[in-house]
Formats: sequence, C-alpha cells, structure tokens
Amino acid sequence: MAKLCIHSLILLLVLVSSVAVTTAQTGDKFCNEILNPFYCDVKECFQQCVKAHKGNPKCISHDGAASCVCTYKCSYA
Repeated sequence: MAKLCIHSLILLLVLVSSVAVTTAQTGDKFCNEILNPFYCDVKECFQQCVKAHKGNPKCISHDGAASCVCTYKCSYA
C-alpha cells in the first residue's frame, strides 16, 4: 500500500511540475499544461483547453484517477 502511495505521489509530482516542450517534425513547439491534476471530465477538459490555448485536451489516467492535460502550440523567443 505504501509503495502504491509513493508511486502515485511521484507520478503526481511529475505531472504537476512538468510543462514539457517538444519539437514535432514540422519544427513547431508544443507545450503541455495540466489543467486539473486530480480529476478529468472530458467535456470540461475540452472546454478549458480550447478556451485557454486553442489546444488538444486529453484525459490521462493514473492509479485510478485522471488528469486533464492540454497540448498546444507554444513559442519561445
């Protein structure tokens, strides 16, 4: 049980603290923002992601819970 809690905590910390930037084949940069690390309602996730970033929302499940993650094009100077 404690091992499961530690893994859940580590995963949650990684999800919450990461705003990953990746480069696609086209050279576009994409960012990921976790809009809600503890709960994901598909409709609400979609609305928040599109409103905030005009991005692509996704519910990512982990240890019986789900997080709302938004992927969108971003740029850095």
